[in-house]
Formats: sequence, C-alpha cells, structure tokens
Amino acid sequence: MVTIAFGVFAAVFVGVLGGGPVSSGIAFVANIGVSLLARQLGRWRVPDFFTTAACSFGVTLTALLLWRFDLTNAPAIVVVGGILLLLPTGRLVSSVQDAINGFPVTAAGRFLSTLLTFGAIVAGIAVAFVVGAMTGMQPISVTQTFPPAYDLWVLVLFIAVAVLAIGVTEQTSLELLLPTAGVGVVGYLVLLGAASLGVGDRFSPALAAVVIGLLARVVALKMGAPQLVVAVPAALILLPGLTIFRSMYVLTIEESEILLGAGGMLNAGAIVLGTAGGIVLGDTLARPLTRSLASNERRRARRR
Repeated sequence: MVTIAFGVFAAVFVGVLGGGPVSSGIAFVANIGVSLLARQLGRWRVPDFFTTAACSFGVTLTALLLWRFDLTNAPAIVVVGGILLLLPTGRLVSSVQDAINGFPVTAAGRFLSTLLTFGAIVAGIAVAFVVGAMTGMQPISVTQTFPPAYDLWVLVLFIAVAVLAIGVTEQTSLELLLPTAGVGVVGYLVLLGAASLGVGDRFSPALAAVVIGLLARVVALKMGAPQLVVAVPAALILLPGLTIFRSMYVLTIEESEILLGAGGMLNAGAIVLGTAGGIVLGDTLARPLTRSLASNERRRARRR
C-alpha cells in the first residue's frame, strides 16, 4: 500500500500542477521505482543522505530522458511529484516548533538534519542535470508556465487523494486519513483564495499553513493523535518543488544566470520556512480552543 501510495501521490499532484494524463502516468511509474529504490538502499544500510540523493537523481534523470525522447512535455512537474515526498517536512516543522518554544539544542540538531536532507535532494537533482547535459539533453525552458489541465473541482479532488496518499506513505492510522484529507483541501482552498487576492507567492503558503496548523490541532487532539500527524501530510502540498527544480536547473546548466538560480533557492527556502512557521503559529492559535482536549496531549507525554 505504501509503494502504491507513493505513485498515486505523484500522479495526482502532477495533475494539480498542470500535467496531463501522460505526465501523471510517468510520475506514477517513476515514483514507484523511487520507493523501491529507497527501500532496497535501506536494506543495504545506506545512510539517509545518499538514499535521498539517489532517489532525487533517479526521478530527475528519468524525467529528463523522457523529455529528450519527446515522451513528456513537462519534465519539471514530473520531478516535483517525485521530490515532494522526499522533503523532510515533519522534521522541519518540529525544529521550528522547538526553536520557537525555547528548545535551541534539539532545534539545532533537527535543523542540521533537515538541511542535510535538502542538500541531498538538491545534489541529486544537480548531478542528474550534469549527466543529462553530458548526454545531449535538450534545453528546458525554466520560465515555462503550466495552465490548469482540469477544472477546479477536479483539482480539489486530486488534492484530497494526494493527502490521503501522503497519509498512507506516512503510515497514518486509518481513522485519521479522511480528516487529514479534509484539512488539506481547506488549506489548498485558502492558498488559492490568498493567491487570487494578490497576497503573494511567499505569503500565501504561510497563510494556508496557519489554517492547516490550527485545524490540524483541533482534529488531531479530538482523535487522540499528535498535531503533526495531521498537519504534515496536509501541508506538503504547499511546498515549492517547482521553484527548487527551476533554481537548480539554472544553477547547474545556465551558469550565466547563477544569481537568478541562487535567488530562486532563497525564495524556495523562505516559502518552506514560512510554511513551517505557519503550522506552528496555527497550532499556537488553536490552543485556547483545545484546552478541554489538552489532557490527551499530556497523557501521551506521560506514556513517552
């Protein structure tokens, strides 16, 4: 189920980003391969850093090869569907939470681990670009935009399925899957609403993350689960995978535009940190609403 869920998430999220059925099918197959690769490397006790780098390399090189042979017209969004599940979202949110709540030592350790994982993803993408360039890869237009390929109601349904699939890959308990999908859909609608109001590409995900963090605390505590179990799968759809891909392409292939690529990576980092901070802020804002449910949290702490 976890392996299939990996592929399902990539397929539907590629549809959300603007990819058609062919791109979704490619993402499905590629991500199942990535999942199996990660599992095999885990059996061989390969460190997480190199496992993550190998997975991001594999999905990027697959997309570039298919682009070279004209089997897909959107390699960028195929890659995004693959790397989002590799991002250490839960660790990042936990580190921001620890830093805000006054636990600098654990926050620093988690930040370092998160930074290494991001570095592994970026390294895998960069190496794939270099290999592609050496084998005659066709140039990619990093300014290409992808208009919606489906109606809004279909995109909302895709988001619900994507969050369900993330929950399965994280091995969330069965009764939490549908509530988590509901929180993710609400967050996505807030993201669309904020973007239509002109809030901006950086602030819109943070605003949606605040709503997700607030709802996740209420839902999770009512069902006897930690807030992050609901918040992390629901917020994964907010992360800027497309920006990361485009920035790494510019940094690696188009050396004359290195400042543009560096700016893109900083922009992506700002969105990621804003999303993590938004989840923590939403959790804090929800605490007055969940005082009667706080006993669930204390009871879990005592068991730990």
